[in-house]
Amino acid sequence: QGMPQINHGLSQGAMDDMDHEEDPLALFSGDADDACIGEWTNEHLQVRIAHEDGRLVLQSTKKELVLTRSGFNEWLVADETDLMNTVYEARVSGYGHDASLTLKPPRHKGSDKEAVLRRVEHVQMEDAEPLAARAQISRRHHQQPEQQQRQRQKQ
Repeated sequence: QGMPQINHGLSQGAMDDMDHEEDPLALFSGDADDACIGEWTNEHLQVRIAHEDGRLVLQSTKKELVLTRSGFNEWLVADETDLMNTVYEARVSGYGHDASLTLKPPRHKGSDKEAVLRRVEHVQMEDAEPLAARAQISRRHHQQPEQQQRQRQKQ
């Protein structure tokens, strides 16, 4: 398990300038950590992940933890007082409405428990969805007789 590489040779500004010339719209040099940023929730927990002072911070009502990138869409989560002591492994999987954040204890703790959270805005949309779906079904139902009538008129 390698530690994340830190580039001490170039300042962030110099790296940004280089990226800007090769990729002026920042399509390919965007921050790779942004998949986890936002508010996540399940029935027991709500957390917010944000950039603060140049690092990723996970905030819940009880605690503030620091995320360190460990792979593609994967992070080690630790208390800022002891960054070497991983308390969770975090992983984002899926895209759009199917995106989920999984928090689980590190492998060496031998637990198979995990918390799966979804983006707050997607959960809120789903809560409102049954009404929208019912409205669409009733609109479709009302459109059918008109469509049938038009078909008869053409014949």
